[in-house]
Amino acid sequence: MYFEQADEQPNARPNAQPQEQAAEHIITKLNNQTKLNLLLNYIYKDGDGSEIGINPDDIYFKDGFISDLKRLNLYSSDPSVFEWMPQEQSLREKILIWAIKEIRLSPYKIYLNDLQEKTLWLKLLKTEKYITRKEDYTLEDFINYFMACLQEEFENGKRYR
Repeated sequence: MYFEQADEQPNARPNAQPQEQAAEHIITKLNNQTKLNLLLNYIYKDGDGSEIGINPDDIYFKDGFISDLKRLNLYSSDPSVFEWMPQEQSLREKILIWAIKEIRLSPYKIYLNDLQEKTLWLKLLKTEKYITRKEDYTLEDFINYFMACLQEEFENGKRYR
């Protein structure tokens, strides 16, 4: 199984002003989906990881990353689970996996051992409820807001002190 990568750009119409904004939104969405799929390829298919900010020379990163995913029930030994999962749920799982990767690459990694699955899902669902109220949100907006909520939880959460 190999996770397909999105095309870099959809066909563009040179003289369509309103279409340019829509095309820009589509490109951003495709690029973010591509990054999520590149992360899954890194985990399951021994992908490089350099395109998503992972140092390919760090031989210990992947083992610790997968260990964190297993502890948070986000890792499956069978990557085809993403194919039969509903698309919305698959995207949620990919976002959570992306968040763990981002946390591991940040100073907030000291909080990972204390992070609980329930807390992670609660923050994701609250983010989903808040951000989807906006009409023109992007996947990048969603992920950025979710990461900010997690960081705030780490900084202010009593259970992490």
